[in-house]
Amino acid sequence: MESRSIGRSELIGGVVPLVLFLVLLAAISPTVAFAVQADGGSNTLASEVSDAKALQPELTAQSLLSPQENVTFASAQNINLNTGTDGVLTGNYYNPDERWYKFSLPEAGKLRLTMYTASTESSGNWEVYLYDSDEKEIGANRYDLGSTPAQTILDIGLPKGTYYVMVGKGGSVTDIPYRITPGFTASQYCETELNDSLASADSIALDKVTSAAVSSKKRFFAAGVFEYEEADWFEFKMATAGKLALKMSSPATDSNARPLEVRLYDSAKNEICRGQYKVGGVPLQTVLATGLPKGRYFIEISGYKYESDLKNIKSLPYDLMPAFTPSTAWETESNDSLAAADSIAIGKTTEGTKTSRNSLYNGDDDWFKIKPAASGELFLKMDAPAGTETGRWDVTLYDSKNNKIDSGSLTIGEASWKTIIKCRVKRAVYYVKVECRSSLPNSYAYSLKPLLKMDNPLQVKAKKLSASAAKAKKGKQVISAKKTFAVSKAKGKVIYRKVKGDRKIAIASNGKVTLGKGLKKGTYRIVVKITAEGNAGYLPKAKRVTITIRVK
Repeated sequence: MESRSIGRSELIGGVVPLVLFLVLLAAISPTVAFAVQADGGSNTLASEVSDAKALQPELTAQSLLSPQENVTFASAQNINLNTGTDGVLTGNYYNPDERWYKFSLPEAGKLRLTMYTASTESSGNWEVYLYDSDEKEIGANRYDLGSTPAQTILDIGLPKGTYYVMVGKGGSVTDIPYRITPGFTASQYCETELNDSLASADSIALDKVTSAAVSSKKRFFAAGVFEYEEADWFEFKMATAGKLALKMSSPATDSNARPLEVRLYDSAKNEICRGQYKVGGVPLQTVLATGLPKGRYFIEISGYKYESDLKNIKSLPYDLMPAFTPSTAWETESNDSLAAADSIAIGKTTEGTKTSRNSLYNGDDDWFKIKPAASGELFLKMDAPAGTETGRWDVTLYDSKNNKIDSGSLTIGEASWKTIIKCRVKRAVYYVKVECRSSLPNSYAYSLKPLLKMDNPLQVKAKKLSASAAKAKKGKQVISAKKTFAVSKAKGKVIYRKVKGDRKIAIASNGKVTLGKGLKKGTYRIVVKITAEGNAGYLPKAKRVTITIRVK
């Protein structure tokens, strides 16, 4: 074989293009350094990570060098539940790329999408979006560098299906590795997005905790104002009448979040009452409570806004539980007019809930109907536990023709079972209107108890008595009450008291008449006051009678 030497021009012609190629490759991938080594005419390529401190321990240089083709919805990379994958965005601050991932849920349950990086950078963020299989956005959030390394991006319930995650879309972080993990827990008690309308409301069970999350989604208007909007809708059914206490809690500690607006509707989407949930506080705090007849009801949760930065995209996880107590002693909405008044029994406690009235929210008026069985005195007692806001209750009593009879008020948290109305009534129909005056549109609970003390039916007659003057000379004479008075229908203890008469004739409290020694012949008239003291159901009543005693 004939050997041949390589000329200088050939060497230059072969090496220069190779060098130019390596320089260009190094410019494209600044995190990887390349070296050319001459060894017996052969060239080798070595790589190393130049900024190892920005990488998670799990990430490798090889993962960064591998071609990343998951830059569109159609080319999304498959990732495993509870395992996740590593990734990195390239591009620059103003034009970063996107990374798409997809995963499948074998059944309904709770998704907790988490993101992690070991980077020590203190500024910048990734924006993370969750989509369904039709590329419809479900939720979004941001990962902010400089806070905790591992952050929960979304905590949300989802039905069985395939979902997509996109990292990027305006985020300002490039060339920093991350790990994204779709954690999953199977459960039937989870919100299933998209439940953002009454028609797509999730069915939830009474007395069961349902996990959900509400997002703040950006909507840009021509005036240049960002507004966030997303609503979660839930549906539940009550087989019998009773009290609903809607309870909420959240693991979040976001002090910048506005309170969530919580509304309760009937099956015709008529608003029954509303409340607010503020992040923090006691677990499963009662947001609203009211009595309801059996039927189908809807809950709307909305209004989540993250106020510290109008451009932020956040998601707030929460737990929801509709607690139920079967009972007929509850206000049944909508009892907001005289014609729709709830009938309540005398002597029974009825519990209700009022939404406050102010310029921003329409408060409802609660109406009740009572029917005293007899004439007497009505005592309307009220109890209202202390709330976090100040306010008062105004209560008015009307007759059947809507004429005002009496009124009273109670400051929220003022006293337990205060008598706010006390007046005379007869056997007829009366109406009670309850109004709440407060600064915020929260729902406030109260208890109402009408008591009636009927007129005492005491009846008294005096009998005519006779005594012997001869016996009076020897000593005292005692005559029993039964021989002196005819008392009937008395309610409560009966007390006798002498009002007027001869000083030698005494009347004991039990009605015994004592004629003193030396009482002379003649006719004596003694005025006696007889009082039936009454009891829990009857008023006290007193009558005066005159007894006539003839001494002969």
